[in-house]
Amino acid sequence: MLWMMASEEVAASHLAAQDLVARGREFLQQRGFPPLHLTDLQILQNRATLTFVPNRDGILRYGEAVKVQVSAADGSILGFWGTAYYTAQSRLETLEQLPAQNWQVREKLRPELEILDEKLALIPTAEQGEVLTKRVGVRYQDEYYLIYLNAETGEEEQIVQVSSSEYF
Repeated sequence: MLWMMASEEVAASHLAAQDLVARGREFLQQRGFPPLHLTDLQILQNRATLTFVPNRDGILRYGEAVKVQVSAADGSILGFWGTAYYTAQSRLETLEQLPAQNWQVREKLRPELEILDEKLALIPTAEQGEVLTKRVGVRYQDEYYLIYLNAETGEEEQIVQVSSSEYF
């Protein structure tokens, strides 16, 4: 199955976010997926959309995302999108050599940002390619952000606000 979606309305929300995540993980596990890294949780109209990415060779692969939509009323699975993941399996590739990194993360960020996490991530680009980045989870005041810095140059590629540090 590459994707599915149920269109029925979800009238109520009875489950906490951690229950929805657990149900999404269980769904993927039952279908033989390896452990995946949760990168996002969005709840809209009592439907939780969970985004997971594989972690291969220590690199989060955003171009291979899997999404699962879970009912906040009863935990039933309402949707699944796995096309990018399955397509990538036919062209599994490893990075032969990581680019030289002649810079430090701290020197690329504003001093008032508190660094909470750092991982390598391969992210899609507007040019239909991918770029290897250092994905830095930071806190600024009471808000959380993921900052993607080009692993080779240290230049900012993308900034995404997230609701919690649990998505680091």
